[in-house]
Amino acid sequence: MTFCDKIRDLTDNKLILNFCDFVLEDVKAGSFPDYNKINLMTVPKLVPNIYVIDFRKGVENGLLMKFSGTKIDKHFGQNIQGKYLEETYTGDDKKEILFELYRICFFDKKPIFANRVVHYDEGKTNARYRLSTLLFLPCSSDG
Repeated sequence: MTFCDKIRDLTDNKLILNFCDFVLEDVKAGSFPDYNKINLMTVPKLVPNIYVIDFRKGVENGLLMKFSGTKIDKHFGQNIQGKYLEETYTGDDKKEILFELYRICFFDKKPIFANRVVHYDEGKTNARYRLSTLLFLPCSSDG
């Protein structure tokens, strides 16, 4: 059973399934997608919902946002591309869940899928809850 098949057992979210298929379509079993060969502009309906974290220099300094789609930037109230996620993320799951999932993706090189309810900006006038569906796919940067 492929990773995308496993995701299909967990969700019927078309954006997530389309993204999974798009990223993994040319990947051989046991390999990672090559980020340099992924052309996000070929999936314009998905791009606003996508962000890419650059792990090439590790995670010691934080999670560097290599790319952020317009819906991601709108959610954060700023363009987060080129910034560290730790400086911009306001969800209540920041340490316990979210960054642990990123680290599993990075250190263990495992894809991650999660459905969560997140409380953002707790205690502020713009506080809100959001249902968040995540799909993290580790990629290669050198083919």
